[in-house]
Amino acid sequence: MTIEELIQKLGIADDKREEASKTLHDYLDGNYVTKSRFNEVNEEKKTLKTTVAERDKQLETLKNSKGDTEALKAQIKQLQTENNQAKEKYEDQMKNLKLTTAIQLAIGDSAQDVGIVSGLFDRDKLILGEDGKVTGLDEQDASVQTLVDAASRFGFYIAPDKEEDAWIGIPLWVHRRCQYPMFTIANKISYHDFMVQGVKQYGKTAWFDVKGKAVDKYVKEQGEFLKQKLKEMIAEDPEIIDPTKKDKVYIISPFRNVAYKLAQLLKSINFTRTQGQKATNIGTVHTFQGKEAAIVFLVLGADEQSKSAANWAVDEPNIMNVAATRAKKEFYIIGDKKMYGGLGSDVIRTTLHSKRKINQWI
Repeated sequence: MTIEELIQKLGIADDKREEASKTLHDYLDGNYVTKSRFNEVNEEKKTLKTTVAERDKQLETLKNSKGDTEALKAQIKQLQTENNQAKEKYEDQMKNLKLTTAIQLAIGDSAQDVGIVSGLFDRDKLILGEDGKVTGLDEQDASVQTLVDAASRFGFYIAPDKEEDAWIGIPLWVHRRCQYPMFTIANKISYHDFMVQGVKQYGKTAWFDVKGKAVDKYVKEQGEFLKQKLKEMIAEDPEIIDPTKKDKVYIISPFRNVAYKLAQLLKSINFTRTQGQKATNIGTVHTFQGKEAAIVFLVLGADEQSKSAANWAVDEPNIMNVAATRAKKEFYIIGDKKMYGGLGSDVIRTTLHSKRKINQWI
C-alpha cells in the first residue's frame, strides 16, 4: 500500500489529502518501504542468522574433534558438501523472495489475495539480474489485471460469444480512481461497460498525431513533442519537477526502448525521477501497476516499418487499460494516429469512439 492509498483508505477529505501526503512524506524522509520489501529483508535476515548459527556449530565440532587425519578429512569433506547444499538452498530462497517482492510490487493492492495472484505468474519466464532487477514481468502472456480478476472469489463471466469466457472480479465493479473519459475507455475495452463510475467528473484527453521514423520503436519527433509539452506544463506548474512533491505526471510506453530513450531525453528538463539507476515516473506498463497520477502520457512509438510491434501493443486491451486508468484527470496519447487507426484494432477504435462522445481527439 502506498502512502497516498493509505490516506485515501483513512477517509481524509480530498482537499486535505495533498497536505496529509506531504506531511507523511516529510516525516518518513524517504525511509518508508513497502510491506513486501520489509518481509523480504526480514526473511533474509532470519535465514542468515540461522546459517551463521549452523556454521558456528560446525566449527565447534571440528575444534573438539579427535582422531586420525583421514577421519578429520572425511568429516571436513562432509561439512563442505553440506555447506554447498545449504548455500544453493539459500540462494534459491533469496531468488524466490526477490521474485515474490517484484510481483507483489507490480500487483500493488489490486488483488484481494496477493499470495494467490503471485502464484499465477510463470516464474520460469522471469529473470533475476545480479543487481536484483527482475525482467519479464510485462511479457507474461496474461496481464496482471487478468490475474487479479482470476483471484477474485466473486464476479461474473462476460463475452460468452467468444471461444473463452472472461472473468471480472467484483472488486473492480466500482471504479473510483479516474474521471471520464479515462473511465469510459477502460470500461469499454476491458469490462464491456460492466463497471460503475464512482467519480462523477470529466477530465481531459487528446491524441497528439505525431509521425516520424522509428528506430527500435522510438520516434524522435514524438520524444521532442513530449518534451515541449512538458516544458509548457512545468512553466505553469513547477511542482511537476519538484522532487519533494509526489509525481503529478507519468509517461508510459508499450516498449522498453521508447521508455528508456524518453527517460534519457527528459533528464535535460529535470523531469526524469530515478531510484538507483531506474526511472520511476517513466516506464512500461508493469512499472505503474497500482499507481496513479493526475496526468498520464501514453507514447506509442513505432511507424509503418514496425507495424507488427505496433499491432502487438494494441491487439489486447491491457496496455491501453492500464495507461488510461493511471490518469486521474488528464490522459494524452502521442502517436501516428493514421497508422494505428489502420491496424484494425478494436482497442484503438473503441478508444477513439469513447473520446468522441465528449469532444474530438486532437
